[in-house]
Amino acid sequence: MRAAVIERYGEPPVLREVPEPKADGATLVEVTAAPLNPVDISIATGKFYAGSPPTPYVAGGEGIGRLLQGGTARPRVYFRAALPNGAMAERAVVSRGETVPLPDAVPDEVASALGTPGIAAYLGLTLRAELKPGETVLVLGASGVLGSIAVQVARLLGAGRVIAAARDERALAHAKELGADATVDLKQTDGLTDRIKEASKGQLQIVIDPIWGAPAVAAMDAMSVYGRFVQLGQSASPEATLTSRTIRGRYLSILGYGSFFVPWEDQAVAYRRLVDYAASGKLKVTGDLTIRHSENHLLFSVGTRQLIARLLDVNFPDYEKILSKGNDKVAIVPRLACQAAIRRVSLFSSERARGVKLSFEKGLLTLASASQELGEGTETLDIGYDAEPLSIGLNAQYLLDFLDEAETEKVKLELKDENTQCLCQPEGGIEGASRYVYVVMPMRL
Repeated sequence: MRAAVIERYGEPPVLREVPEPKADGATLVEVTAAPLNPVDISIATGKFYAGSPPTPYVAGGEGIGRLLQGGTARPRVYFRAALPNGAMAERAVVSRGETVPLPDAVPDEVASALGTPGIAAYLGLTLRAELKPGETVLVLGASGVLGSIAVQVARLLGAGRVIAAARDERALAHAKELGADATVDLKQTDGLTDRIKEASKGQLQIVIDPIWGAPAVAAMDAMSVYGRFVQLGQSASPEATLTSRTIRGRYLSILGYGSFFVPWEDQAVAYRRLVDYAASGKLKVTGDLTIRHSENHLLFSVGTRQLIARLLDVNFPDYEKILSKGNDKVAIVPRLACQAAIRRVSLFSSERARGVKLSFEKGLLTLASASQELGEGTETLDIGYDAEPLSIGLNAQYLLDFLDEAETEKVKLELKDENTQCLCQPEGGIEGASRYVYVVMPMRL
């Protein structure tokens, strides 16, 4: 059978043929859908706090499928997979009988989304926050699956006011359609606490936080006395700087959530409740990416849009071999401040070149751009940089494209000299998330 196999920690899975798993007294399932969750990525790094199976192993901690008995497929279930025989395969092994039957009214992609992210959203509000009717709830990262489910569940559980916070304007508009009373844009952190206070009308008892970082700190500063802050992830940053005054001055409770510490019985109850909500039309999961495969094609679906890609049996070049070596000058730059500065400075560049000169010296970055028609614009930023001074010309739009996509508070720029590529990477973020390098070629200015 075909499966997505983690052959080495820290590397993407390989789609290849593997032997069918042996049940050995356990239950086999014919898989019809398998979601990819942040926890799957963390496990694949080999550094996950709860441990990782030895390589090679089939990835995927949960899925949707039909139980097999006597070679015959039975009704659909949501299941937890027993690694190393994970869910990202044609057949998987069920972990300790952990299954929940599924009604026909809930399709595979919705049932998948209700798993790890849905259970975390539901139990974060009930088991950890102990939401009471009439309380105000702020959901950070409301553009994600967990966040969008949390917005709806908070409303279904009787929250008096629900606030959705995210960076994507379309996602915020959608959150209102799902039941949010107000929204907060997280793209700009300046004045964020005041904007949260305004949206919550001065009363904020519960925060659901799958992102951490600066937005989490701003949210805590906006909370009411005896507020409960539920921490579920770190998609914005693995770190946040808090003051003692923030926590003690409001008598806040900061509550961690991890599914590995919750008995399966409690998770199954939560999942059944979510399935009931979805089957009755009270809970919607839309706009999420679904990937299906056949022997020769991959099908990507987002809402009503579909993309079909043909699988090619070819060897692609190792792109790391063409990246510059020896980029030993490292700058750690605040993403949002740099993004805003480039937008302002680039207004002075020529429309054709769109070039910005970046000059690095110890602890400081100067951005400059000039044209005969408009004159010159410069800005300076405090950064982390301790190498010898260096100046390099880069395309402003290419830098902005990277900064728009990176969701971490800081980014890392690796440099060598004025004639060599600048290698850009997010700094921090989800542990074990996909590693990537954004390459910007130098230009003469």
